[in-house]
Amino acid sequence: METCCVPNCHCHSRRRRAECVGIEMICKHGIDLNQPCSLCATPASLIASGDDGEVNKIFSSVSYNQETGIFTHLKTSGKAIKGCLAGSRHKQLGYVHIGICGRKYFAHRLAWFFVYGEFPAGVIDHINGIRDDNRICNLRDVSFADNAQNMRGPTKANKIGVMGAYKRRNFFEAKILVNGVLHRLGKFKTPEEANAAYVSAKRKLHRTCTI
Repeated sequence: METCCVPNCHCHSRRRRAECVGIEMICKHGIDLNQPCSLCATPASLIASGDDGEVNKIFSSVSYNQETGIFTHLKTSGKAIKGCLAGSRHKQLGYVHIGICGRKYFAHRLAWFFVYGEFPAGVIDHINGIRDDNRICNLRDVSFADNAQNMRGPTKANKIGVMGAYKRRNFFEAKILVNGVLHRLGKFKTPEEANAAYVSAKRKLHRTCTI
């Protein structure tokens, strides 16, 4: 047994090493493990690691409809009821997660696995920004940076709650980050004007932006 592998997390939950290999999971604080656990060996999908038993458990427990993005239980076990909707929406993250044989999986990563036979190499981006819309046409395997470019709301560092707009003494500044380089877009009288400038630049400079 190993302790929780999320950096700086103090939940002290216990996890098996295999739980972090190639599987996106969450600790009780809602922190998702986008990167393989530092306590584990090399990152690998379940298929690559040869864990056929685990693969069989997944396919025998739930079915996936790629047109609706919905998972359904295939058998009754514990709280799971055959024929009923599988998974629930995480209150903090907004993603659907599904419990299978004592382990939690994000539904969007399971969807990718069901369709393509392997877990995504990067992170899954919900193209329309709706985190519980797990139709395969709404999912794409991207880098962490590309996933962030499709963000539709302000970051925690933004104190006024308007994406791309930052309050200065007597004006609002618009700025955007592209490939690690900060671009200042100008000074504006209102946050709405700054946001408009930001969105315009975002659509040109962020290749995965869909707003």
